[in-house]
Amino acid sequence: MEDELGQGQSNLFVVFSGGGTTVDDLGFQTAVEEALEPLAQDATVAGVATFYTTGSPAFVSEDRTKTFAVVGLVHDADAASEDFPRLRALLFSEELEINVTGEPAAAREIQDKAESDLQRAELFAFPIVAILLVLILGSLVAASLPQAMGVLSVVAALLGLRILTEVTDVSVFALNITILLGLGLSIDYAFLIVDRFRKELRTKDVPEALQTTMSTAGKAVAFSGLAVAISLLGLLFFPMNFLQSMGLGGALVTGLAAIGALTVLPAILGPKVNALSVLRQDPGKEGVGFWYRLSTGVMKRPIVVMVPVVAFLVLLASPALDLRLGSPDPSILPSGNEIRWASEQLENDFAPGESTPINVVVQARGDILQPDNLLALDQLARDIAATPGVSRIDGLANVSPESIDSLAPRFASGDFTWLSVISGLDRNSDEAQNLVKVIRGIAPANGLEILVGGETAQLVDTKGSLYDNIPWALAFVFGVTFIVLFLMFGSVVLPLKAVIMNALSIGATFGILVWIFQWGNLSGPLNFEPSGFLISALPMLLFGVVFGLSMDYEVFLLSRVKEEHDRTGDNAQAVAKGLQHTGRIITSAALLFIVLTGAFATADIVIIKSLGVGMAIAIALDATIVRALLVPATMRLMGDYNWWAPRPLKWLWDRIGIQETEGPPTPALVPAVVADND
Repeated sequence: MEDELGQGQSNLFVVFSGGGTTVDDLGFQTAVEEALEPLAQDATVAGVATFYTTGSPAFVSEDRTKTFAVVGLVHDADAASEDFPRLRALLFSEELEINVTGEPAAAREIQDKAESDLQRAELFAFPIVAILLVLILGSLVAASLPQAMGVLSVVAALLGLRILTEVTDVSVFALNITILLGLGLSIDYAFLIVDRFRKELRTKDVPEALQTTMSTAGKAVAFSGLAVAISLLGLLFFPMNFLQSMGLGGALVTGLAAIGALTVLPAILGPKVNALSVLRQDPGKEGVGFWYRLSTGVMKRPIVVMVPVVAFLVLLASPALDLRLGSPDPSILPSGNEIRWASEQLENDFAPGESTPINVVVQARGDILQPDNLLALDQLARDIAATPGVSRIDGLANVSPESIDSLAPRFASGDFTWLSVISGLDRNSDEAQNLVKVIRGIAPANGLEILVGGETAQLVDTKGSLYDNIPWALAFVFGVTFIVLFLMFGSVVLPLKAVIMNALSIGATFGILVWIFQWGNLSGPLNFEPSGFLISALPMLLFGVVFGLSMDYEVFLLSRVKEEHDRTGDNAQAVAKGLQHTGRIITSAALLFIVLTGAFATADIVIIKSLGVGMAIAIALDATIVRALLVPATMRLMGDYNWWAPRPLKWLWDRIGIQETEGPPTPALVPAVVADND
């Protein structure tokens, strides 16, 4: 449409009201035409259609006190959204009230609101995170280190993303989310290393404590960063700018966060890490404490724990069977917003569907205005009109010769024309999507070829692309993650179990999101209006982020379990002591991340709100139910098979795997207290 017909795939809709008269009044007409004149002269505007230029009653409200203009734009929605603030400033009238909507207007407003929402979330969350770090670490100096790494990560991320924009397009929306993700991961990684260093410093000097810290916690951070980056790179399989921006930007900031924790932070750590203590820290004793007792209790009755936990997660996931995907529209904006208000005026005061037409581009063999091509176009329009849900078709079809002469400048160019199909169906509904598929299935006469566009068609194509590429993305993420975890642990069982557990927590998260945002539960407390669907990009985005974060905590836990297993050779004791040493830090790190992402719940834009709530729920489930209950239960059931690998792979791992110790395990320092499962 843009190349051949000078029409972009997007329109602005300008609603005029007020004035105390009707659209038939000459003063009303003059005010409309004067307001639109600067817009009509703009180079990015392809044309303007009104009641006064077309005579169509579709442009007039039932009470005849309102009318609207369709402003066709030369560029597509992405480029047009950049032009919108300037175009909106051209519209002014002293006599009439003017409200503007349309896909470019909504896209720009959603982007601007999302940016302000994210900035507000950062301002809200960062002071709380700072206080929590002091309470968790008990020292102002120790607490300042993760914060300093977070600030450094944000600066590095901004620079890295700026360089990335020189290579490829990066969504501004994705840019803000990836920066917040990098902030959270930097704090997470620094927190893990600082906590381990302080523990080692109790019995060792600084060089030895630092060496032990980096060979254990440092290794966990390196592999965790790799796992998170891999899951985010899986988003590159989806041909959507937003998801690809998140994939590239997210992997970049994850790498920067890990590199900072592994290079800059060790250079800062020293004997003063515990200075300015404000809370006394109890080092605890081996073989005691809440997390040790919890893990040993779980491992005494692993089946009794595992079955109800898995059943509970499956129950939480069950609403996801009703998952419906849709595209964002003005309804996700706050009530009272101009763009949402104008959209509601169009739907309530005029024929439904005026602002969301289905565009059918037609190419003929030769000039489209030839009689045989016009006859074939007439038949095509009749076939489309016979489809349930079609209200009206605008274009050159089935009109008088005089009308063709007046409409040709707008609707025809050489061998191309286009039909604007108006439907009263909700653009995100299954019926509207089926209508697009039916139109695409029509075989026009006389060799005409058609392409179908518009917002509903874009949704159909987006969903099709997502579904087509999901298997490839999953295969990449699962496969590469499996290899990375195998290199770390030398087992094929632990990577497989990690993937399954992450899938359970992600499935439960999807189910809860459907229950809240699609079905509308908790809409009051969370201050949103349910749309009946989730934004199409949300599930894949959440998968990429949450799978990586879940693997983050899995690596933290299993690396300490393996450390204990290598030292003692006792699987049950390794699990118990691994959870004892990491349970507090994993839940603390998760709490920090929940605060950062949960702050999104204050957003005005539903997609930001649902993203934040989804990440917070996933992290909470993973760091508590999965890590504290499911991991010890399954590791107890698997026993020594946790560390099993086929002989050829074990041979390979002995040569290229990451190993910390050599020689046989040392005797257990704490008696095994886990009873056999009976």
